[in-house]
Amino acid sequence: MGSPFLLLYSLRGGYSEYFLDNLCCCRAHRYYSRRDRSAGMTNGQQVAVTALEQEALNIIEHPWGSNSDNGEWIDDSQSRWGLRGEPWCGCGADYIYSLAGVNDHGLCHPATWVIAQRADALGGCRPKGNLHPGSIVLRDPFHVEILIRRRPSGLLECVGGNVNQGLRETVRDPGEYRIVEPPGLRDIYPDSNRETILIYWFEDPRLDPERYGGWSTRAAREKWIKTHIPPDQLDMVRRIRVNKPAPYAIDVYSGERWKWGPWRSKDARNLALLKVERDYGRKMRPRSKDIPATGDGLIELRRPRKLAGVTSGETTT
Repeated sequence: MGSPFLLLYSLRGGYSEYFLDNLCCCRAHRYYSRRDRSAGMTNGQQVAVTALEQEALNIIEHPWGSNSDNGEWIDDSQSRWGLRGEPWCGCGADYIYSLAGVNDHGLCHPATWVIAQRADALGGCRPKGNLHPGSIVLRDPFHVEILIRRRPSGLLECVGGNVNQGLRETVRDPGEYRIVEPPGLRDIYPDSNRETILIYWFEDPRLDPERYGGWSTRAAREKWIKTHIPPDQLDMVRRIRVNKPAPYAIDVYSGERWKWGPWRSKDARNLALLKVERDYGRKMRPRSKDIPATGDGLIELRRPRKLAGVTSGETTT
């Protein structure tokens, strides 16, 4: 699991189709509705945020190693190609593009060698400048994932299907992967007429954090956080207001997960909330707020867990 301070987005255990259908009155793969998609982002950022949202729902094979999940997300991704029970990384990438509502210009395919062939037929689809979120990260002929972002070190943060029998966050070496950028990935996503987006998350109200502050200004609080809280522990910090002359304070949840999310869909948040309430045996507190509707901002909110180095030792078949 790594450091206890890391905010882990995956939820343990899977959802049955019956569980999902009866909670949100929809098919298992309807994790968010089209009206909930955010604005003010590029097509590629839309794909990246969608990939992170889907990964957070703990999509795993069951039975383990079957390349199937009893009619839910994995099977839905393969059914688009008339398949079932096959290695599904290509189908997963295709399905993420479909859920995001972004045109892949025919690049996605269950077979990675076909993706490479199609990219070559379109002139190579090489990135124009800096790597852009939502690009296809291809290791021909073995595996394909979705790019979330490139680290300053050059390593690639991705989300990939069929990684250890699930849809998981990974870190890849760019020397081993080809980056394929579908045409139009940097274009503004069509629904771009809003300045804010409503996001949803939930919290555990039973925890007892340690309080620091207050400070008289937000800037003073942020300076203290930057000086005293290590970067890999920032997910355990909650900024709060208190009723005193120095109103800006923080709560620190040392070693305990206190927050799950965010999602852009209330239904998706509620699915995860009910699963966690069942696992923890207590009620969680649902929350929501408006944030600026920018792709970079949403990717930062849904950023992958801080995996230390290149993902290794996993199965992708």
